[in-house]
Amino acid sequence: MLTNLQILLIGIGFSISLSVIYFFLKTRINRKEIFENTGNLDLNAELKQGSLNLDPDESDPSDQELIIMQLHSIDGSNFDMEQVFDLLANLKFKVADGFKAGGFNAESSNPFAASTPYAPETVQSTEIGFKGMFADNRMMVNVAYFDNEHDDMQISYFTADAAAASEVINNSADISGIEIETTTYLNDTTKLMVNYGSLDAEFTGGAVASDGFALEQFPYAPDHTLYVSLEKDFGAYRMRLDHSRISEHAIFPYNGNDPRAALTNVGSRGITDLRLFMDPAENISLTFWIKNLTDNSYIVNNIPFGPGFGQITLDYYGAPRTVGFDVRYKF
Repeated sequence: MLTNLQILLIGIGFSISLSVIYFFLKTRINRKEIFENTGNLDLNAELKQGSLNLDPDESDPSDQELIIMQLHSIDGSNFDMEQVFDLLANLKFKVADGFKAGGFNAESSNPFAASTPYAPETVQSTEIGFKGMFADNRMMVNVAYFDNEHDDMQISYFTADAAAASEVINNSADISGIEIETTTYLNDTTKLMVNYGSLDAEFTGGAVASDGFALEQFPYAPDHTLYVSLEKDFGAYRMRLDHSRISEHAIFPYNGNDPRAALTNVGSRGITDLRLFMDPAENISLTFWIKNLTDNSYIVNNIPFGPGFGQITLDYYGAPRTVGFDVRYKF
């Protein structure tokens, strides 16, 4: 059975379809103007669009029934129904159900907990989006909104008991967001890609861990992600500049009142990479690259050992500026 949110999204999908038809296909009917400017009408003449239904007993031509539809795009050019169907075909809507089997936690330090199974996980997924080509097919745009409702989501909760133990907690959650992908050819030799994602993830259940804290932070769920790539072809070689940015996010599902929550939050980061591509021969390709061009220092992951180990937290950093090259030979 569809949830209220899925029913709402279906309605939004139909609304978008109707809006596309309204804004791109405008029906313009002016009965009186057409009759007054037409003069003597040949009732046997074939009309290019629509038809006339003339009542011989009606003397006022403006009261005659006119059945005619003129379809125009925003720029005034004519539309045909094939274009309408092509436009609607770019809309997508998907509803799916997912399942993940339950099991036993082999990383538990408690024999009783290790022998107690955790529940299977189910998810209801809804997605609605649009994909289109614009600017004489030089620009591709793909936009999608998704919503995933999880029941008994299997959450790994690191406890650091015996230095390496964790528990698996079932908790309901809702993950929704929007993704925008664009690829644009600025000219014959320059390509720009821009991808953006916005994520809203939260626990909707009230599951509590064995240490007494309720699950709060959603792990690995940054609110914003951005990727920008600019590629230029200079003939003898191609250059590509990539930049990715990820906003602040949590690594573990700790509660805000737990000191480990602040210790395992990683800050936002932006990384820029540079690549040069060359093909000196038909079967040889060279790639010169610089990763982390600006030599940013950033944390990508960490492990908290909690109060039993004096809140020691191990941080794992991303690679510093790295320079190298790749050689490929085809045979």
